[in-house]
Amino acid sequence: MPANHRLSVEFRGHTLALENVPCDFCGGTEFVPFWSKMRHGLDLETVFCAACSLCQTNPRPTPDANRLFYQRLYMSFHGNSSNLDSEYVTRSARIAAPRVDLLARVIGKDQPLTVFEVGAGAGQFQRLARERTSWRVSGIEPGKEQAELCRRLCLDVENRFLEEAPGDGGPYDVVVSFHVFEHFLSPADFLRRVNRLLKPGGLLYLEVPNLASPGGPFTAFLQFPHLYSFTAITLRNYLTAIGGFQPVFTSEGRSDLGMMSRKISEARTDHPRAGDFERYDLERFREKMKVLERVFTLASYVPRLPVLEKVRATLFSV
Repeated sequence: MPANHRLSVEFRGHTLALENVPCDFCGGTEFVPFWSKMRHGLDLETVFCAACSLCQTNPRPTPDANRLFYQRLYMSFHGNSSNLDSEYVTRSARIAAPRVDLLARVIGKDQPLTVFEVGAGAGQFQRLARERTSWRVSGIEPGKEQAELCRRLCLDVENRFLEEAPGDGGPYDVVVSFHVFEHFLSPADFLRRVNRLLKPGGLLYLEVPNLASPGGPFTAFLQFPHLYSFTAITLRNYLTAIGGFQPVFTSEGRSDLGMMSRKISEARTDHPRAGDFERYDLERFREKMKVLERVFTLASYVPRLPVLEKVRATLFSV
């Protein structure tokens, strides 16, 4: 396990305690260093598990420090975001629209399906789903300010963490979660809880940042509070080897990775063994990421002129 060089880190006037942890997916304790810089100025070590190649922050904030962050600091990243006409809410609506449209094409928009959202944010997915589909949508949101935005939109969203949710009125037809899975202290625990919320054969849609296609420098892509970064392989490993799910649809784009899966069994309660999950060449992948970083560095030197914008966009889309 990595040496614990720091027991805590200062961030925006608060002290966040750190801890070393074994790999959430496979229980491994050997890690390969990857990156030491992050967005927002909180620099924690990003490593790969040597056994399963899961990318993660280690050491990382303790559960108490993580909770403090969400309760007091998270919304400060979004500036003046407490108003329904803020840029944060407008941007959330712009991002939510294609998500609703995608899911409507996959599961149908005219069926009165029960859809539960983990991490409702500013509530824009639910607002648009309510306007465009026949789904019965509800969810949870741990951020106080974000949950208040949802309340002002008259959405069925409770202000709490998934770990605090006893039953949530399920079982549901569909559970969705957009850019939340990577925030959890234990993605395995997330999947076990979500599995219990779904009906047999129910669908789970996860969207996460795509480590294999970061869309920009890693110092911007990697950030606290993202405790994990996924490729299609490591996300699929979680769903199949722990979650009790069978992937049925995958969407990979610049910086985003989406995966729809169907519940086919109960979730696993222990760590999977080496033969139970897919492996990939970690060293080759790390070399590829280093090449990408050099490309992004080159792109940053291209002047921001209209005539060169296509060149910049092409380099960042690699």
